[in-house]
Amino acid sequence: MSGPPDETPWRQAAFAAVDLETTGLDPERDEIISFAVVPLDEGRVRPAGLLYELVRPERMPPPETIRIHGLRRADLEEARSLDELLPALRR
Repeated sequence: MSGPPDETPWRQAAFAAVDLETTGLDPERDEIISFAVVPLDEGRVRPAGLLYELVRPERMPPPETIRIHGLRRADLEEARSLDELLPALRR
């Protein structure tokens, strides 16, 4: 999938804003534990395409990170793996 030309004003483009919560700040070691996607088309949020998912990491985040992202072990234990959720995130 290719994007619009670089000179396209953002209000004329279709794109998505993506927010990730992770187990830490090291991309080599830490994992995604939640994501949210907000699609925008011509400068307007498209609510029908909103997506939020919790992700079960291979290693649970340390307890001290709860104050940052608010996600507890109990929240993540029943979540699906990132491999299971990637198709939805890519869409």
